[in-house]
Amino acid sequence: MLLPRIVYDFSDNIYITLTALLTWGGAAGTEYGGYVIPGTGFTTAPADTISAWITWYF
Repeated sequence: MLLPRIVYDFSDNIYITLTALLTWGGAAGTEYGGYVIPGTGFTTAPADTISAWITWYF
């Protein structure tokens, strides 16, 4: 699992934050590779995500 984060100080009271959640692992049947959902043939696994937000202090 990799969790990079960047915070940019735009001004004295405004911050811009960018983050990501990147997962990888072995084949199905492992925590990060995913699990087969019984009776369906589908596999569930954690999704890679990217987020951004602005924080304003007043």
